[in-house]
Amino acid sequence: MTCVLPLINFGSIDDCVLPATIQLREYWQILFSPSGELPRYQNTNLMDIYKISAILIVKDVINDGEDFINRYWGSELRNTIGRELTGVRISEYTPQREASG
Repeated sequence: MTCVLPLINFGSIDDCVLPATIQLREYWQILFSPSGELPRYQNTNLMDIYKISAILIVKDVINDGEDFINRYWGSELRNTIGRELTGVRISEYTPQREASG
């Protein structure tokens, strides 16, 4: 099954005021090139933002956005939802109510 997610645009990054979001935004701005080219994963280092890495998800795009795969799933997310989803595609997510029977 192919799932195409809708484009969501609910404001500006400046509307995000949680400390973790601010740290991520500041890191993103450091990586952003003067030419306007988006940062590439190869140019990032999670150790640069280790204080928030436990709550991050890094996803790889598959087929121009038809699906995504979790390259990195933060440990706090695993602890919160009780599942390790590194290496899992969004299309493979199983809602908790279905998984429990």
